[in-house]
Amino acid sequence: MKEIDNFVLEGLTGDVSKDILIVAEAIKRRVIQEINAILLYSNFKLVSSGNSWEIVAADNDIKISVPIKRINSGYISNLLAQGLDDLQDNDFDSVVTKSRTIVEEVFLQILADNNVECKHNGDISKYRNLVVKTLGMRPSKEWNPRVTKMISHLNGIIDLIAEMRNKDGDAHASNERVKIKAAEAELLLNTSVSVATYYLRISDIRHTLG
Repeated sequence: MKEIDNFVLEGLTGDVSKDILIVAEAIKRRVIQEINAILLYSNFKLVSSGNSWEIVAADNDIKISVPIKRINSGYISNLLAQGLDDLQDNDFDSVVTKSRTIVEEVFLQILADNNVECKHNGDISKYRNLVVKTLGMRPSKEWNPRVTKMISHLNGIIDLIAEMRNKDGDAHASNERVKIKAAEAELLLNTSVSVATYYLRISDIRHTLG
């Protein structure tokens, strides 16, 4: 349990109600990992969704290829784990909501790490602008045009994630909602984690350089 202890201690929030969930989630994942090590050559594995446990065929899930450990807040990691459970449950509306929340929480985490105050009102575009300013990511004439274009597209992806959550997420009922299918839900979750990872790495580089 030493690995879990180190990872959990790093990500604890100080909020007892959240920290209990974080620790429980870490223990659950370790139990699943240990049991699946035993089932490795049986072509079956143990999966968990909410409070239910099930043995399924080894290829019967959607895999997320983005490195999960880069989301270094325990609370955000817990959201990602829940998103994976939602994918297995075909609850794609919840995946939309959690994908947006992952990006939002990473932005807030970066701002907090840099002692930048902001109003927590769910305005993800405002968070992004503050993060870009704080990390010195605003395009300049010295930048390669392709890099400038990449950042522009990245901002567009963030705006789209926020918009999809507003119209398509489970927190907002709307006649304009577009039905989200498995492929799009998986893409959205992967993209959110990739965007969050990118900003966290830039933040780490800035802190390393001082």
